[in-house]
Amino acid sequence: MKPFAVIAVLLGFFAVTYVGSPFVTAWSIREAVRNGDSDYLAAAIEWPSVRETLKPAIAQIALN
Repeated sequence: MKPFAVIAVLLGFFAVTYVGSPFVTAWSIREAVRNGDSDYLAAAIEWPSVRETLKPAIAQIALN
């Protein structure tokens, strides 16, 4: 029974980490924006891919 409990605790830990990590990242980005930490934002966000992703969406909005 003890090995099962250890495995269950480990799986629970990994599940919480997997689900929680995007929220921690979003919170960190929000705090960087609030504090004006452009160095963190430049390191945390891959701006060229953000621009490429937004281009079609903005073009679609502009055409409508």
